[in-house]
Amino acid sequence: MAGGEQGALDLEEIIRSAEVMRRPIQLSDVRLEDYDAVYVPGGHGPMADLASDADVGRILTAQLASGNPLAIVCHGPAAILATRIHGESPFKGYRITCFTNEEPHHRAEPRLGRGAGGAPPGARDIAGGGT
Repeated sequence: MAGGEQGALDLEEIIRSAEVMRRPIQLSDVRLEDYDAVYVPGGHGPMADLASDADVGRILTAQLASGNPLAIVCHGPAAILATRIHGESPFKGYRITCFTNEEPHHRAEPRLGRGAGGAPPGARDIAGGGT
C-alpha cells in the first residue's frame, strides 16, 4: 500500500472528518461560480450514468463556454454525450482522446474480474470529437 498502513489510516481520518464529504450535493445544485474547475472521473459510472444526465450536459457545456479548466479522464469522455442538443455537441471540432473498444482486450488480466469495456460504439463521433 502506497504510504503504508499508517498513511492510509491518516488519510481515512482526514476524509471522515471533512464535513463536506458527508453531505454531497446533487448535480442539479451545482453552481459553476462556486468552483475553479470541473473534473469528470473515469470508470464505468460516466458511461452508465453521466452520458445521459441533463445536469452533466448543462455543467460541461457551461464550463466549456467559460474557458475555465475542464478535465475529463479515462472513460469520462462518455459524459460528453450528455451535451448534445439536436444531435450537436459544443465539443464538436475538439480533439479528444478516450478508450477504444479494442484497448481493454490488450490488458493481460481484467481488473475486478472483468474487462473495463470501451467507449460506447461511435461515442467519440456522436459527441462531436471526431477521429
